Amino acid sequence: MKTLLRHHEVGGSTMFEDLIPMMMPWLIKLAMAAGIYIGARMVIYIFNRTIFNIDKYAEARGVKKLDLPDHTMKMLQNAVKYLVYFAAVMSILYVFGLDEAVYAFITSAGIVGLAIGFASKDMVANLISGVLVSFDKPFKVGDDVEIGKLSGRVKEITLRSTRIESFDGKVITIPNSKLATEPIVNYSRSKLRRLELDFEVEVGTDIKRLKKIVEGLFKKIDWISDRKEPDVIITSVSRLGVSLQIRVWTKNKMLSAKKTELFEMVEDTFRKKDIKIKR
Repeated sequence: MKTLLRHHEVGGSTMFEDLIPMMMPWLIKLAMAAGIYIGARMVIYIFNRTIFNIDKYAEARGVKKLDLPDHTMKMLQNAVKYLVYFAAVMSILYVFGLDEAVYAFITSAGIVGLAIGFASKDMVANLISGVLVSFDKPFKVGDDVEIGKLSGRVKEITLRSTRIESFDGKVITIPNSKLATEPIVNYSRSKLRRLELDFEVEVGTDIKRLKKIVEGLFKKIDWISDRKEPDVIITSVSRLGVSLQIRVWTKNKMLSAKKTELFEMVEDTFRKKDIKIKR
């Protein structure tokens, strides 16, 4: 009985010792795979912290070119994350001896990518334009813009499209590729905006007197900027009447309310001074 037990122990020990050399290459490969994964996570973390610190530095020092909007940071972080994870997966497959599968995958991915590129060139153009918009920063979320014939407030910027809310409440999605060809007007970037008020008076109205009345009115309105002179100009003359335009400069806030106030004051003053505005 003791002889059998000793033989069993010797045999078990031999089997375990034989198993270690067989498992060692796989244990090494698993350790390398774990190291690649940890390394990928570290690269992503370092990149995210670097971008965050650059943005904070730019914000504190007023370096606008490095001051990245939130949506730009998010897109950069996602792009780097997917790229690093893809490289990590390819490296792990290579470690486990699946290099042929890696080459086959890369080759097939290239062919498929080429086919998809031809089939979805508009999507690719939108993505590229989205990246360029993120770096060029012609506008940010919350800005009032005019893109081609569309105008409104920017609500969301993605890699594929930009969404704006028109001033009558419509949500409009604009493909980013359009941003490369359409003129973009950013009303929020200007500290001062010019308000224009058009009206028409009867032929024979004393225009010099009218201008003096309006100039006196300018002095009563405290929100009109003194950095640029307000004025009154004649835009057209016909047998039916004289068209004029009042131009004043003001801070880029509450423009609709200011224009309404200006119109009401002009109309009230003209009525008191017996100057008739044609309807």
